[in-house]
Amino acid sequence: MWGPAGAPGRSTVAVELAVELARGGRHVALVDADTHAPSVALTLGLADEGPGFAAACRQADLGGLDSRELTRIAVPLGRTGVDVLTGINRPSRWPELSERRVASALAACRQWADYTIVDVSSSLERDEEIMSDLDGPRRNAATLAALRAADLVVAVVGADPVGVARFLRGHADLRATLGAAPIVVVANKLRPGTLGVDARGQVRRILDRFGGVPEVWFLPQDPRSADAAILASLPIAEVAPRSPFTLALRRFVGEAVVPAQAPESAGKARRRGSRHARADSSQTPPPRTGAPTRGF
Repeated sequence: MWGPAGAPGRSTVAVELAVELARGGRHVALVDADTHAPSVALTLGLADEGPGFAAACRQADLGGLDSRELTRIAVPLGRTGVDVLTGINRPSRWPELSERRVASALAACRQWADYTIVDVSSSLERDEEIMSDLDGPRRNAATLAALRAADLVVAVVGADPVGVARFLRGHADLRATLGAAPIVVVANKLRPGTLGVDARGQVRRILDRFGGVPEVWFLPQDPRSADAAILASLPIAEVAPRSPFTLALRRFVGEAVVPAQAPESAGKARRRGSRHARADSSQTPPPRTGAPTRGF
């Protein structure tokens, strides 16, 4: 899950995507790898003083990270089938999420869960590499490592003039970072107020013309459901399962996420990892028997 600066709703979409993918008995890992402003634990009312993803990275660096250890470290999200690896509780701890550690931890997550969703920060800068020749820690290494390991990137854009402009400025850097990895784009918080008539059409045309994005999925602004979820410290799908936002996200998963993944041969053990959204409503397809692991 990636999105530009300015709170386009990246973490909210990551949480709801994890819950939706877990429907039907799938095991989903939700990883907070944001080294600037981690918020998954805060959004869900989970304690962020526990081991979390940083502990998983340390164990991976020591070669001791397996499914049993991940189960011990993770925090179950109720009975949803989602296990959360919470982020760092202080931004100053970012050196713990080095590129090598993050890549190793995500590789272990692929073997542990059917889908792995990784919420990363917006920054894709490599300023440290320009300023120093030393092989030291990089602030954005976790984001870059997660994006390079992705099978699929869901890129979230705020559906307003400022959000679209910020997305277009960062999209080129995202594309350069990923190479050939596929990207699906979600326009979140869609509302007519800031865009006038035909808000969807305007967002779609601008992204296509200036960003080369031919297809966009839309998630409506749903403040009533979002406020209820924050108040209860639960996913929106748990407090408002028939809300416009939930139905739109369900359609996105059924049309863009699950079908977008080509199944591997039956002899292969697990899917690779991945991450980061058009939507309106529908049901998620039932899980495939023996489907290998995937992440976002």
